[in-house]
Order: sequence, then C-alpha cells, then structure tokens
Amino acid sequence: MDEVILRFPTVAKNLFKEIDNEGLTRCKEVSKLWCNVINNQKDLWLRIIRLQYEGPSQLWKVEGTMLKNKANFWTSNDKWSENFLTKRKLTFIKNISKHTTFTAKSDGKVIQEDFEGISSVDLWKKGEPDNEGYFTLEHHKITKFLTAVSKSNLEIKDPYEHLKAISDLWKSVICKTSTENVRDIALAVHKFFGTDDHGKEQYPPHHVVAAVGTK
Repeated sequence: MDEVILRFPTVAKNLFKEIDNEGLTRCKEVSKLWCNVINNQKDLWLRIIRLQYEGPSQLWKVEGTMLKNKANFWTSNDKWSENFLTKRKLTFIKNISKHTTFTAKSDGKVIQEDFEGISSVDLWKKGEPDNEGYFTLEHHKITKFLTAVSKSNLEIKDPYEHLKAISDLWKSVICKTSTENVRDIALAVHKFFGTDDHGKEQYPPHHVVAAVGTK
C-alpha cells in the first residue's frame, strides 16, 4: 500500500473517496504513511462536520419494511427494501408495494417511477448511520441528498441546505480554509456537539470554535 501511495498519489486519493468511515479507520492502522495521507484529505474532516450537522429531513432508515424519515416530514405506509450493489457500496430504495424506485429529476424533484419501466435505476451512496440507525442517501452523480420536504414530496438538496441562514457562511469557510484548519474546525464541531444538546442550526463556525476554546 505504501508503494501505491508513493508512486500513484492520485490513485490513492481516488481510492480514499470510495472508502466508508469504518474502512478509513482500519486503513489508518495499516501504516504511518497511509494514516498521514488520510489525515491530509479535506474530505475526511468534512465528513466529521457533516455527521454533526446532518439535518433530520435528510436522514433515513429502513426498519423492517418501513422507510422512515427522522424528521417525520415524509411518511409512507408502503413496504420498502434496500437493494445493495457491492460495487462502491451503492444502493437503491425500492417500493415493494408499488414496484417503484426513487428517481431524481433535473429540477431537483424526486419521484417514484416504475422499477421495470426505466432504463437505469438512480443509485445512492449510503452514509454512516447515526446512533439510531438513520443514514443519508447521497445521489451517486452529484453531491445532493435525498431530502423530505413534506408528507408526500421529496427533493435532492445540498448537504448544508438545512443550515438555512448560515449555510452560505459554512460554505465560504469550507471553500477558503486549508485542510489543516478544516481539521481543527471538524474536531471543534465534534467536541462542541458532544458535550451538550446544542441546536445545530443556530451556530456558525466561529461560534463553535470559540465555544470550545479554539483560537
């Protein structure tokens, strides 16, 4: 693995994107070089921030045959199942009752289309589950997440959409900040939300890092 990293750094970077959080933890134990490569990837620290800031409307769980939204914005009495593909750990969600699956349209709306009547199924990247088993579903082609917007409507939205008024502030911080500083922000976010029941939508980056004593 060290030889691959040294000779083909681009390959190592692309490989990193395909590994889930549990896999990354194991990879960091392989060698010091591999650990350093992972720690120097900005996306690693963005994952930590997103785990803390994920909105309940973007969190899902298949419990038995029921598909649940954590915010309970969207509900269904149909029977559902997860259909996993081993390649890249992609999945699609199938409505067993209606033989349909979720399809994202160009306007951002997500509808149910007949499973047998479409040429290709929209695939989703399944995020790491939280302590209640809820996870995100990110569209495999664009960085947007399956989001409940009402009892019957779904859309794909930006991962920071639920931050509302301060979403632009978070984006500007992430885009302009070095990997090292994003790491420090991620650690501050993790500490901040791990010590108290804070309302996640109320705190911009500078508030979080100040609250944990990070200059």
